[in-house]
Amino acid sequence: MAADLFVPLDELISTKLGALSLRDDEEMVDFVKGLVEEESFEPEDRKSAILGMLEADEEDETTSNAVDELLGETTAYQDAVAAKRREEEEAKAPAKEEEKAKKPLTPEEEAKRKAELLKAYGYMEEETEAERLEREEAERQMQPDKAYKDPSQMSRKQRKKALEGVDLLALPNLNKHHVQEQERQRREASSSTWHVASSESYR
Repeated sequence: MAADLFVPLDELISTKLGALSLRDDEEMVDFVKGLVEEESFEPEDRKSAILGMLEADEEDETTSNAVDELLGETTAYQDAVAAKRREEEEAKAPAKEEEKAKKPLTPEEEAKRKAELLKAYGYMEEETEAERLEREEAERQMQPDKAYKDPSQMSRKQRKKALEGVDLLALPNLNKHHVQEQERQRREASSSTWHVASSESYR
């Protein structure tokens, strides 16, 4: 028979003592309750203590069997209480984890999380290709154009610093810009040479 946890332990003890025709005053109820709730006591120790309180001989079979029955029911009650407590604690644990997972991140936490993803995996979670291109274009527009400098002409420290600040996806564009700039300078130099040569021929 399952223990009825809606009945307080002291009431259960009092009822059981009365049903077994044992002493059921408040002092006896409190004494038995203390023995049952103290987990360090062995069953035999509890039985001996109750028989001593009842001033009964252990050879008195009727009283001895009654105490065994009393201890059997009260122990089952305590086991049921402990099991219910464990179930409640286990039920609370997933609920706390779920609540934590559902809690929205602050803008600062969200930015930090995305930065960590970008650093670790090279992408932002849930960012489409179009969004990535749009973000990179916006970042390039926000930064002033810098004259391209040949890495071979830099010191090791300058080259490392420059590469850390360069978007590798934008490097082809920088190279293109560099080639176009060289071509423009070459044309200007050729044009100047032609003008000088023409002037010399008119003299």
